[in-house]
Amino acid sequence: MPIVSIKRFLETASDEPLRLAVALLIEKLADCAALEGDAQALDDFRAEIHGIREGVTPDLPTENVLVLAQAAARAQETYNRRLSKGIEKQGADFHVIIRMLQESLVTIAGEKASSVEELTKIGEQLERSNAFGDIHSLKQHLSSCLTGLRAEIEREKTSSRTLIEKLQTELGGFRGGGVAALSRELDPATRLPRQEDCMTAIRHAIDSGTRCFALVMVINRVQRINARFGRDAGDRMLCRFKEHVEKQFSSSDRLFRWMGPAMVGLLERQEAFELVRAQVRRMLEIPIQENYEIGDRSVLIPISAAWSLTLLNSTAEATDQQIQTFIASQGGRDFV
Repeated sequence: MPIVSIKRFLETASDEPLRLAVALLIEKLADCAALEGDAQALDDFRAEIHGIREGVTPDLPTENVLVLAQAAARAQETYNRRLSKGIEKQGADFHVIIRMLQESLVTIAGEKASSVEELTKIGEQLERSNAFGDIHSLKQHLSSCLTGLRAEIEREKTSSRTLIEKLQTELGGFRGGGVAALSRELDPATRLPRQEDCMTAIRHAIDSGTRCFALVMVINRVQRINARFGRDAGDRMLCRFKEHVEKQFSSSDRLFRWMGPAMVGLLERQEAFELVRAQVRRMLEIPIQENYEIGDRSVLIPISAAWSLTLLNSTAEATDQQIQTFIASQGGRDFV
């Protein structure tokens, strides 16, 4: 703030130089309060200074001129106090905002993110600030930091999208294109995918290089049960056998209804052929039975199947021929 000395004006016998000195002092006070930190406080101060300045008239007694000078000084002190309170309040508000931003950013981007470090620096500078000029500078710094924050968030969003797309691709590959291309027309008796869907899955397994085995199963005595108890009874046999097999399968194995009393399972296995064959034998050696009502009595019918295991290491057409050949060879076992 400029210093205005009125000593030399007081040494003269005339009142006019004193009035001029006070008027100059008041003008300087108004000029040095031009910093718009608190608009309302500034407006109030300028209005008060203007009123004091209007009071300095040529006919004003000397003692009153000095009173007005004191009033102007008090107005300046009042304005300074309001300005200081404004600085403290605004600093406290910024401190709260920065702390909230820090906590949110740590959650989003982690403690080591560059934007978190920038916010920490701003908070430290804010504690040392003591003028509106400092706070204005910090506002600009904070704006730059928020730009970095948006960049951090965009990177996180991009990273998340990339991860999701990768997982979707991997899941799609795990499920297999053959599964995605299934006709969704299920066999009405067993609610299993049909023969054409099985061939689609076989082609996909061969094309993708997946180590997969085709397990062909022909259920015995279905025609005899159909003839004696009706076709619904034969369907019950197929469903009961299907339930048993599905319980023994792993999550990656799939079961399909072929023609007649035949079903084909596709087993993804890394073990040697003989080990897989032993697993299948143990699975199908478990006794399966179904109750049928004959008149007033119940008959327990055993359910079994002839089976063949083939490693998918040739073409889909050759595999289809192997399956058809095995099913045809089981004609004497009640094939329908």
